[in-house]
Amino acid sequence: MAQVRGITDGDLLLVKNEKALASTLKDLPLGQRFPAGAERIDIGTEPYVVKHIALGNGLQVGELWFVLSQAELTTRLADQRNLVLGLAAGGALAILIVGLLMLRNFSAPLTRLIGDIQAVSDGRFPEMPEGHARDEMGYLAKQFAGMVNRLRDKQSEIARVQAQLEEQATTDALTGCYNRHYLYDIFPKLWSEAMRQDKRLSVLLIDLDLFKQVNDEYGHLAGDEVLRQFAQVLKSGTRVSDFLFRLGGEEFLVLTQGDIEGAQIMAEKIRAAVAGTATHHDGHTMRVTVSIGVAQAEPSDGLKGISAVLTRADHALYAAKEAGRDRVAVYEDRLRRRA
Repeated sequence: MAQVRGITDGDLLLVKNEKALASTLKDLPLGQRFPAGAERIDIGTEPYVVKHIALGNGLQVGELWFVLSQAELTTRLADQRNLVLGLAAGGALAILIVGLLMLRNFSAPLTRLIGDIQAVSDGRFPEMPEGHARDEMGYLAKQFAGMVNRLRDKQSEIARVQAQLEEQATTDALTGCYNRHYLYDIFPKLWSEAMRQDKRLSVLLIDLDLFKQVNDEYGHLAGDEVLRQFAQVLKSGTRVSDFLFRLGGEEFLVLTQGDIEGAQIMAEKIRAAVAGTATHHDGHTMRVTVSIGVAQAEPSDGLKGISAVLTRADHALYAAKEAGRDRVAVYEDRLRRRA
């Protein structure tokens, strides 16, 4: 055991029945009680750290423990800490020296690289040629340029996909008109702009007359072709600044800047154009008419006045249907009293 003391710089303790049988410690009297499972013991006035050493089940002479004084353990840890700190300081100094040498030899490329890094951190992806790697700085610049170019390509792809998703979320796939969701999103903005400029917003609520008969007689594919054809007529009869919506089924809406008189004139042109247009599909010729209800958004409606103006336009549309279809009806005092 004394030889082991010289090899391990620690002490060994042989314990049986919680009593010391043999030890390399000079200050531990043999026969002293040694509690089972102990992690620390006091020998004299000095604390010791102990660790059990597994010897296998066949050994009957006792249990072997490795012991090390707390003071010696603290000294060893301090020495290791000082060694690590010394190595770290030396490494940092070496890195600093290499960095200074690189800065002296590659100051211009490094300055350009720092500028490119700043541009990327600001969300910009400048065009960066991937030149030849003649040295370490050239290799670093080439790798960074490749990364920036790939990021720029990904950003363009993401922007393209995002635009497609936004279009799908706001546009009716069959007709290319905006959908009902976008109407409720854009109306408050257009209403606020119109009120600031002391202008008016008007709506044309349009319904294809007896459209169910087209689907029943010619099939839904023919009905889809009629809806597409109608959307083209609608786009031709409105201005670029007007907003066209398909609310669902055969019901459409035009949101236009202007008073109710101008909206009525536009509605009559659309009605006449639809009545004079034929749709051809699978050897069949189909003609449809439309009924249109016209109403004006009022200043008292407020930002959420889309429901109010739609209600007024719906009353006017019902009046056009009741009058025999293929009509334009304007929401006025007479309709207000009926509503």
